[in-house]
Amino acid sequence: MTTLANRTTTALLVVTGAETDACVRSTLHGAFVNGYDVTLVADAHTAGDKTSWGAPPVSAVIDHTNLYWSYQAAPDAWPPSPPPMRSRSPTADIEDPKTLGTP
Repeated sequence: MTTLANRTTTALLVVTGAETDACVRSTLHGAFVNGYDVTLVADAHTAGDKTSWGAPPVSAVIDHTNLYWSYQAAPDAWPPSPPPMRSRSPTADIEDPKTLGTP
């Protein structure tokens, strides 16, 4: 049996998917408690609209999950540092190749 104390490296799991408030969160928490360094791709998960049952709007579910998960870190990466502020636009962090390296 492998324990966290016997590991020489931390396994990384990158999570994306649907149903942020169910499958995605379960995967995140399950992997984390089993010692994985888990990264949630902030603009690559979603949820179905459950407002008719009293749940928050989809955007609030996603924003809340992104917020609290951004401060998680694997045991050997503790303490976590605050995440960089990023735009919600999927292309906002892509640099134009024509301007790379220019001041």
